[in-house]
Amino acid sequence: MSCIFRSDEERQVFLTQVDHVFLAIRGDAKFSSIYQQSFTPPNSVLREIEVRLTEVRARAMSTTVTTEADGRDDYDCLERFDYQRWTEKGGPLRGTHSTEGTSFTLHLSEESVLKVFELICCSPEASETVTSVALSALIALAELESFFTPKGVEAVIEIAYKTRSEITDMRAFEVLLYRINVLLLACVQHPNAANCNEKLYITVLNHVLTTYFEASSSPLLRRTAEAAVETTVRVFFERQMSRADSSEGAALVEFVGQMVRGEILGFQSDGNHITKNDPEVLESLQKAQRNSSEVFGEVPAIQLAGLRLATTIVTLLLKQLRTEEGRHRISNVLVSAVQDVLARALLIAGVKCDHVVVLSEVVHVTKLFSNAKLSFLLRKCTTF
Repeated sequence: MSCIFRSDEERQVFLTQVDHVFLAIRGDAKFSSIYQQSFTPPNSVLREIEVRLTEVRARAMSTTVTTEADGRDDYDCLERFDYQRWTEKGGPLRGTHSTEGTSFTLHLSEESVLKVFELICCSPEASETVTSVALSALIALAELESFFTPKGVEAVIEIAYKTRSEITDMRAFEVLLYRINVLLLACVQHPNAANCNEKLYITVLNHVLTTYFEASSSPLLRRTAEAAVETTVRVFFERQMSRADSSEGAALVEFVGQMVRGEILGFQSDGNHITKNDPEVLESLQKAQRNSSEVFGEVPAIQLAGLRLATTIVTLLLKQLRTEEGRHRISNVLVSAVQDVLARALLIAGVKCDHVVVLSEVVHVTKLFSNAKLSFLLRKCTTF
């Protein structure tokens, strides 16, 4: 993709966000040393960030440039504001001096933009302030809805859960986690995310649930993570339920079913989760069972989170099946997954449960099935 701007408004938003990142960098003690020292090692990450960010800004500003008859181009104007001119290989760009009015465009690719933000967000040398500003910039770009391609959305999500930063203040770290969750949610709601694989949604859920179940998370951060999880599930299934030819949805239903059955013991920030079926986990569980019961303490909480997601799925499904048009539009793969996997998970959770709150939630979701009076959805629920 050579040019990523569909309108001048998008270009201005992009330039504003890049300027915000530049201000944060130049205000940071570690990054500002680049501008104070006469020599910086050529292989320095900080130097690479400076060069790439300067080039991206210069290219964005020249996407629709007309050279003037006085022989000066817009890059000459950039130099008056102390903006450097660089090529992708690190060399200076030549000015296109001309005595005639001609137009030219410097192509700006999505990959080059994301590479800059990846360098900032995934560099342990960056402070939490600089990283937070870079994440805020990505959030603003993702909210434009037409800025990123499907591959770009996947790349931004990868940047989000791989974000690393130098931590000096726990409050700033909470802000960083908050913005990561907001960025993941913005990516999920992006229109081009509809073309992404459902494994990407599961990765997002695993990462956000890590924040939700983190013991040190504040109540505000927990509520933000909870809202992000429910919105992610709702957006995914709303999209899938409007596609009769969709073959996705079963994997995410299975993920929720594992939470409901109590098979998931924890979540990891790299987008994975820990289950009881893992051999290494079984061995650690046996040791933990002899020494402490803390490992099992989180299982009811994970089950409750899964049951809330199950309620969202079942509510959306029943709403779709109430009309004749909705029944024709919905995918058979999704209906089968709900009635076989999710209903069976409710049965297992209800039979093996000795937690009153979890059992009440199981009964609540099961009641949604029975009140719908849809016989083909009651096959697994009649046992109750």
